[in-house]
Amino acid sequence: MMNLKRPDYIYRFEGVVNSFMRYGQDILVGCTNGLYQITLERNKQKIFPGIYVKNIIKTADGNIWITTNKSGFFLFKGNKLIKMPNDGKNFLKSAHYILEDKYGYLWISSGNGLFKVQKRQLLQYANNKNTPVTYYRFSKSDGFLTNEFNNSPGHILDNGDFVFPSKNGFVFFNPDTVKTYYPSKQNIYIEKAKIDDSQTVYFKNALTLKNNYKLAVIFAELPYYANQDNLYIEAKLNAPQYSGWEKLKNNSYVIKGLSPGEYDLQFRVLVSPKGEFLYQTLKITIESRFYQTRLFKVLAIILCLVMIIWVIKIRTNFLRFRNQSLEKIVSEKENILKKTLEDLEAIREILKNETEHQKTIIETISHDIATPIKYLSNLSKNLYELEDTQSQKKYLDSIYRSSREVYKFTLNLKEYSALYREDKIHEESQYLIFELIETKKDLFQELALFNNTVIHNKVNRHITTNINKNIILAIIHNLLDNSIKNTKSGVITIEGDTVDETIEIRISDTGVGMSSEQIDYYKKLSEGFDSKELSLKKYGLGLHMVIHFIKKIGAQIYFSKNQPKGTIILIKIKK
Repeated sequence: MMNLKRPDYIYRFEGVVNSFMRYGQDILVGCTNGLYQITLERNKQKIFPGIYVKNIIKTADGNIWITTNKSGFFLFKGNKLIKMPNDGKNFLKSAHYILEDKYGYLWISSGNGLFKVQKRQLLQYANNKNTPVTYYRFSKSDGFLTNEFNNSPGHILDNGDFVFPSKNGFVFFNPDTVKTYYPSKQNIYIEKAKIDDSQTVYFKNALTLKNNYKLAVIFAELPYYANQDNLYIEAKLNAPQYSGWEKLKNNSYVIKGLSPGEYDLQFRVLVSPKGEFLYQTLKITIESRFYQTRLFKVLAIILCLVMIIWVIKIRTNFLRFRNQSLEKIVSEKENILKKTLEDLEAIREILKNETEHQKTIIETISHDIATPIKYLSNLSKNLYELEDTQSQKKYLDSIYRSSREVYKFTLNLKEYSALYREDKIHEESQYLIFELIETKKDLFQELALFNNTVIHNKVNRHITTNINKNIILAIIHNLLDNSIKNTKSGVITIEGDTVDETIEIRISDTGVGMSSEQIDYYKKLSEGFDSKELSLKKYGLGLHMVIHFIKKIGAQIYFSKNQPKGTIILIKIKK
């Protein structure tokens, strides 16, 4: 028994397979439901759906052509299908088979005649869709028994004859002996037109139409007695509303809706199988109405200019008189506006300063009251967590005394808020610095004890000054606040005495201490380098306010490190 080798690949198709061909490493398969490209190595299929493939033909140059039913024919190139143009009557929509002769012409059988076309034209069309393609059709008038060929392939016999199967037998012919007929170059006449479906006019190289024409039909006449399907006459009019070359129907070209002017109507006729055209140009002139003439337009422009000048002159005189009246009114209004602007500018400056004062005041108050409030919060939290009655009483006592000092501090907020706008630097009477510092000591005493820190007020009890009390309070408040924040289980000492004509107040702590960079920064800031670059460092709002108030009262402030740790701040106030 014979053993048949098992096939390497099996493919199933939904449509009927009509044709197939080797394509490099692939296989092209034409079916009734599309074109398949089978890649054997990857065992995949790529389909070009929507076409009924009849035959796949490969010409001598290696190009592959696809004929279809009702979709025309295609060039398969670069794994793409490029649609070829149909003939004028769309007989090539059902192309069957293609044979190539030795002169570079393709012979295409169809359901209605046999077509001849230059292969070069088709390849040029594949690259540029504006390239013209001209087909020559052979039909029963050329000796066929029928115009209808069938789907079967054609063949080239050994003697050079072509054979195509038709519905009425095989058609044999030698392409070298089959003649094609084209118009003679000397027998093309364009000299007759019909105007508005009634009047026929004759002309020579130029046609003039009245301005009231509606429709003009221009005829191209030539003695051509072969198949009229093979007569290619096209025309092109250089007018915006008309497109490019148009194939003539019944050898006539219709013109309508043209505005007055001069136009060129160009005709071309195919006169050889190589695609050569004969060109003729007809000059067409549309007469203008009187209002469309150049003279009328020039006169109308001149008249318009005269009227415009006259209107401008009248208007100018009126405006000149009105301007004189307005100038007087404007002058009076200007004086009023000038005064108003000056007032508004002053008000704007006041409001700007007021806004800045309010912002700074809020920041200052928020900063100064934050530490005592935070301390009260911590005491309350610790009190909540204690269960021992004796300890709770101690914490309640601290909360009471701290709250009382905060209350006293808030009573002076009205005076505190006026610090930034206050121009008054001196009080009317002297006061004791010791007592002033003692009030701040009482405010922060409980908070210091909470940090296990002791505050000593060693200021000379007899030193007095008349510098604005609220400014001194703000300075001491912020300096003491910073020391308490940075001192844990330490000592804060406030000293004060008179040296020559200067009151010196020294605040020293044994806390974390300021870095060299911070000391250098505040030194520069206190010496007047109040630039944006320095201010942006943001070491804290408190010391910035202190330096501001120090400058306000004309005092000096110095920063240095305490030994073995901590910070010393020295304030010098002129008596």
